[in-house]
Parts: sequence; structure tokens; C-alpha cells
Amino acid sequence: VMRAVGHQIPHIHPSAWLSGVYYVTVPDSVVGARDNYSGWLRFGDIPNHFHNKKSLVARLIKPEPSSLILFPSYYYHRTIPLETDQKRISIAFDLCDKN
Repeated sequence: VMRAVGHQIPHIHPSAWLSGVYYVTVPDSVVGARDNYSGWLRFGDIPNHFHNKKSLVARLIKPEPSSLILFPSYYYHRTIPLETDQKRISIAFDLCDKN
């Protein structure tokens, strides 16, 4: 559950092979957004301490209620900070090898 300025920094899930997020509820300001990426999911941002010489092309995904987003766990991803007091409720999960 995230509220105003809630977000995740760029990260991966090294012990998993598939990750996902299911959006239970999404603030009205996120659902209706066209020019504002508040609360969106962003792929391709590598942490600054990696000192990369190449930039990756970032991909933004707008969360919508009842949507499920699946992606390889090695993709760096983060969320853009929310700019609302309404709650965003999501369920994030990983599929891991049983070994």
C-alpha cells in the first residue's frame, strides 16, 4: 500500500526468474494521467552507482485497476513517486526455482 510520494527505487529480484505486480486499486489521478507519470512503473533505470557508459531505453507502464504486469526478474524497475493522498494497493510477487 503506497500513499503520497510512495515509490520503489531501481531494483531487480535476483533469486527469482519471473516477477509480477497486480494492481488492486490505483488512484484516480494515476488512471486519468496523460502527461504526468506519477505512480507509473518504469523499466530500464539502472542504479547510479553502476557507472554505466550506455543508457538503456526506459519503458513506462501505466498501472490500471485489476491489471497484471509480468516481467523477467532481471529487469531493473522502479515506481515513479505518487503525487496524491489516495492509496495505491498492489501485490508484487516473484516465481523462484524451488532449489
